[in-house]
Amino acid sequence: MKWVVAILAVTVVVNVVWFGRRAARPDRPRVGEVAPDFSLPLVLPLGAGSGNRQRLSDLSDKVVLVEFWATWCEPCREDVPALNAAHEELGDDGVVVLAVATPDSGGVDVIRDFVRRERIRYTVVEDDGRAVTAYGIETLPARFGVVGGVVRYFAEGGANRSRLLQQLQQLRALAPR
Repeated sequence: MKWVVAILAVTVVVNVVWFGRRAARPDRPRVGEVAPDFSLPLVLPLGAGSGNRQRLSDLSDKVVLVEFWATWCEPCREDVPALNAAHEELGDDGVVVLAVATPDSGGVDVIRDFVRRERIRYTVVEDDGRAVTAYGIETLPARFGVVGGVVRYFAEGGANRSRLLQQLQQLRALAPR
């Protein structure tokens, strides 16, 4: 009987802490809401890093796929071919793939090694934690489609190449011309 009471007490404490932490986090921006702006140091294109930054709002005339990822995240690594395809097939049509490396990715050198090893060809920036917090990221990878500064698409988990390309083509119809 003491074990049952102890287990129930631990369960209550865990739930209070977990749901309290979740309640304290800002909600992620929903589809139709303004995307939180950020300005983050560029990691890729390679050669970046001399103080160059990418600001999301500078891309307001584009369809921007913002993907939050980490170097240790296997589904994030598996997304690379789909994101490279989006960059290559739709980049000339106003679509920008902007990968935001989370603060737990190991620093700029680890991120650059990952970029080279995985042959990433789209834009990569390094987050200091503010973007992850502003977007309420809890699961990786997480993707936001941003058009004209407004969130138009959200997904978590691995990307399916054909569905991702289809979604981005649909978002292009919403882009300012």
